[in-house]
Amino acid sequence: MYKSNDSAFLNYKITTLRKFGLLLISALLITSVACEDVIEIDLDGVEPRVIIEGTITDQPGPYYVLITESTDYFNPSDFPPVSGAVVTVSDDSDNTDTFEEILPGLYASDSLEGVPGRTYSLSVTIENETYEAISTMPRPLEIDSLGVEYQPGDSLIEEDEGYILHCYFQDPADRDDYARIKIHQNNILSDNMYLYDGDWSDGNYFDYNYFWEVYDFADTVDIAFRTINHETMIYYFTLMEIVASEDGEMPHGVPANPATNLSNGALGYFATYTLWTDSLVMPDGPE
Repeated sequence: MYKSNDSAFLNYKITTLRKFGLLLISALLITSVACEDVIEIDLDGVEPRVIIEGTITDQPGPYYVLITESTDYFNPSDFPPVSGAVVTVSDDSDNTDTFEEILPGLYASDSLEGVPGRTYSLSVTIENETYEAISTMPRPLEIDSLGVEYQPGDSLIEEDEGYILHCYFQDPADRDDYARIKIHQNNILSDNMYLYDGDWSDGNYFDYNYFWEVYDFADTVDIAFRTINHETMIYYFTLMEIVASEDGEMPHGVPANPATNLSNGALGYFATYTLWTDSLVMPDGPE
C-alpha cells in the first residue's frame, strides 16, 4: 500500500446535490438538538420562505452568510437573493461583528475569528422578522495520513481498475466526533458526500476507506476534512435521506427539508467547523 504523509476522511453517499429544488440550499455550511425543526412543505404551492446559509470555520476569513428566498415547489431553480438584511454574528467571548452585503444576498465579514470550542450566535433581521441560530465549533480530529490501495479490477463484479483512497486518524475516546469530507478529483468536485460518525469508533484508530471513487493512475485528489458538530451531522444525514428518497433508494416519507437550527421557520443552516486540507497524486502505476 502506498501512503502519503497527511490527509482526511469519511462516509455515506449522496448521489447528487443538484436535485433538491426547494430542498437545495446552495453552498456554505448547527447546535442544540432541541432547536432542530423538520419543516413539512405543501407541494401544491407555498409562500416564499427565507433560506439562510452561514458558516464560520477555524480558517482565516472572510466568512459568509447567504440569504435567499424559496419559491413555489414547481419553480425550484429560482432562489432570489434577499438584500437589505441586518446580519450579525457574536461569540461567547463578547466579540460581535455586523456582516456587510458585498453582493445581492451575500453578506461577509473578515473581522471575526473562528476558534474551536467557542459558541457562535447568528442573528438575521429582514424587515420586521428576526431569525437566529447557535453553533459551537468542535475540536478538530487529528488526521494522521492518507493512503492508496491498488485495485486490479474485476469485470465479473463490475470492479474498476485503479486506486482506492484510505484515510487514517485517531478518534479521541473522551468526546463525540463527526466529520464530512469533500473530494476534488483533478479539480472536479465529487457529487458524493461522505460523513463520519464517531459514535461507531469512539477511541479507536480508524482506517476510513468507504469512498466510492476509484482513481486512475496519476490522478490528483484534493481533500477537505471538516470536523462538524452533532447538529450539522443531523442536517447532512437528513439531506442524505431526502436525496436517497428522490432517487428511489429508500421509501418516501422522509422530511420535506433537512433539519435546521434556524428559528422562526427559516430554511437552511448555520454551521461552525474546523477544516483540514491536503492533496495526493496517485502513483503512475501499480506498486
